[in-house]
Parts: sequence; structure tokens; C-alpha cells
Amino acid sequence: MKRSEAFLAEGQRLSWTGSFAWCVATDEITWSEELYRIFEFEERLPVSLERIGSRVYPDDIPLMQDMIERARRAASDFEYKHRLLMPDQSVKHIHMFAHATRDQYGRLEYVGAAQDVTRQEQERVRKENVREEERTRIAQELHDTLLQTLLSASMQLDIALDVLPAESSVKPLLDRILEIMRRGIEEGRSTIKGLRSSESCATDLVKALTGVQQELPGRQDIDFRVRVAGPQQPLSPLIQQETYRIGREALLNAFCHSGAKRVECELEYADQVLQMRVRDNGSGMDPQVLHNGREGHWGLAGMRERAAKIGASLNICSSATAGTEVRLSVPSGIAFQVPARAKTA
Repeated sequence: MKRSEAFLAEGQRLSWTGSFAWCVATDEITWSEELYRIFEFEERLPVSLERIGSRVYPDDIPLMQDMIERARRAASDFEYKHRLLMPDQSVKHIHMFAHATRDQYGRLEYVGAAQDVTRQEQERVRKENVREEERTRIAQELHDTLLQTLLSASMQLDIALDVLPAESSVKPLLDRILEIMRRGIEEGRSTIKGLRSSESCATDLVKALTGVQQELPGRQDIDFRVRVAGPQQPLSPLIQQETYRIGREALLNAFCHSGAKRVECELEYADQVLQMRVRDNGSGMDPQVLHNGREGHWGLAGMRERAAKIGASLNICSSATAGTEVRLSVPSGIAFQVPARAKTA
């Protein structure tokens, strides 16, 4: 028995995972040795909710209190993440999950585990920073090479058109070429802005999505609106960033390619899901393009890849009579930084 307990303790130490039991009726808490180490409680005194709360990061205390109250009422499994503020002011990230059961007296009890995921969180932030740096580098390269080349070529073409006689037969053809180049420059600038959009650009998701139309001066005649359903909830930074980029790509497609007169974007904050819908009343997408994407363009593929990366589902419906709808669905457990307490009270 002692040998098995030693193996279990060593396994918990190696995985930074501690186990616990909480009797709701008495608030008695039993902790494993690893949890004492994770919370850095030097004295092996009995653990209480108050003692645990003394280590919780101040901003996360309402989250913990809400979790405790819901656990008392719901008698169902729970899972959540929060931060700890240690005595040396360092921050740890904890992933906690528990199973509801009954003890020998029929009292509600939770048996679960808490894992120190600080290193995983640091790695996630590092990867996000690397991706951001790479996007910035690509944006700079596009600006300094492709976009500048197009600008220079369009200026030369503009000069050539000025010296051509008005009755020249090639003038209409060159005018069309110049218009195509100007449109390419406009879309290139829009793409560069999207690549350089940092997390702070989408702090207010509604404001950021509303501003997409302003990127396209030639599309101001389209009836465009952004609506919100349900009380807005704070989103995790990655979800906020990727939702904005998926929404922006869907909106740019609607503005530039659908021929629509009306475009709508709806953000719905529901109990179980964050949902974004981008709809237009345009001419729809060719089924081949919808399935494989437009040759030389990566917008649709990029949206699908972004959705998959954050664990969301992306559905695109399109027809010549009903226009196009892009629907992104992100489970609330992934999307929301803090659960909606008002809805579960």
C-alpha cells in the first residue's frame, strides 16, 4: 500500500497535478502533498476555502466565488481555470476539474484534481508572440515589395495614359488595367492592415468589426450593420483575435465580391456558445469556389484553419438567391474568459 502511495505521489509531482476532496456540507477539504507544493503552503495545516482564496489572483476571486456557489447548488461536475498570486508576486495558472459524488452519508462531495499549467500557458504565449512577429514580418515584406511595385507600375501607367490621345484604341484597355491594379493595391493594403492587426486592435470586437467597411472607401453605399445578441462577455485574447480575423475576412469577401447591397454581422453571446454570423444578400458563391477557394486566394482556407486552431466550427452557406452566410461557433468554455455569472445565478 505504501509503495502504491509513493508511486502516486511521484506521478503527481512529475505531472504537477494534485488531488483533492471537498465535502460541501462541512466544507472539509482533503489535499494531496502535491497541492501543498503547487500552492506553496509551507505549513501542512488543514486547508480551507479561505486559505485557498488567499492565494487566488485578485482579479480571479469573483470567478472562484462564483464557481463555489454554483458547485454548491448544481451538484454536477465542474472545470475551470484561474490564476494564483504567489508570495514572491509570481503568477501561476491552475486548471481544476472535479466530479460530483456522494459520501457514505449521502452528502454532496467533489473529488477532483488541480494541475499547474503555468509552463503550458507560457508556451502558448510564446507561440502567439512568434505568430505575431511572423505576421508583422510578412506584412512588412508585402508592403516593401509587392505593394510598392504595384504602386510604381500604376503611376507609370497613369503617366502613359495622360500622354495618349483621347481617341486611342488602346486607352480603354489601359484604363481597365489601371482600375484592376488600383483594386489590387486597395486589397493589398487591406490585407497588410489585417496582418498587422495586433490583439489590441480587436479589444472591442464590435468596434473593430464595424470599422472594416472604412477600409474600403469605394464600398460606403452598402447598408452595413453590426448587431449584438445577449450580454457581452470578456473573451480570451486568442479567441478574440481569431474571431476578429475570421469576421474581417468574411466581411471583406462580402464587400468586395458578393455584389450585395446589405451586409450584416451578428455576435451572439449565449450560455453555451459564442456565435458570429456574417450575412449578405449578394449573388452567392460558385460551388466550386466555396469548396476549393478562389485560385490564388487563401481567404476561405485561412478562415477554416483559424477556426480549427481555436476549436471552433465554421459553416458557410451560399446560393444565388439567398446570398452567403458565414457562421462561426465557439464553445463558451473556450471563448469566454469569465463565465456569465448573471445567467447562472
